Amino acid sequence: MEFESNIDRYAELKAQILTLLDNAEYDFMTLETLARECKVDEPTMQRALDELEPVVRKAISYSVAHDRWYRLTSKGLTASEQRLRMNALITFRTLRNDNW
Repeated sequence: MEFESNIDRYAELKAQILTLLDNAEYDFMTLETLARECKVDEPTMQRALDELEPVVRKAISYSVAHDRWYRLTSKGLTASEQRLRMNALITFRTLRNDNW
């Protein structure tokens, strides 16, 4: 019976994560903030976020500081992520066309 209770709580945690990310005031929420809001430890939160992939994704960034930022995939890319992706494509195309 305790096992089923843990499964139910874990399913509730995932639903709570999706709700928090959907109603987030900012573009991203950190792992630490999500753990605090859901009242769980960070390893448990990380495991739940990993299992929610690809519905939940990490920030697209060159900065290691953004490695623990999460967002709903359905919300699309932020403006800064779109610029970063465009710059990467332009750089790749430029390198590809050079005579190396």
